[in-house]
Amino acid sequence: MFRRVSSPQSLQKVIDFLTQDVLQHGGSASETINMHDHIWDIMVCQVPWGILVVKEEITAFEAWARLFNTE
Repeated sequence: MFRRVSSPQSLQKVIDFLTQDVLQHGGSASETINMHDHIWDIMVCQVPWGILVVKEEITAFEAWARLFNTE
């Protein structure tokens, strides 16, 4: 289903990976993770003043809807 993240260090690795992707390719990158049975949407984007990281807790339904780009 979604990547399981079990520690703050693992979460930081996900954020670091997304940040490197944004720095190399521009735009934004996101991933939905499962951390301690809570689903989080992590989005990293480049803005004029630096890198912006948004971490939002979402429901399983929202996660699947975002995965398939439905509204």
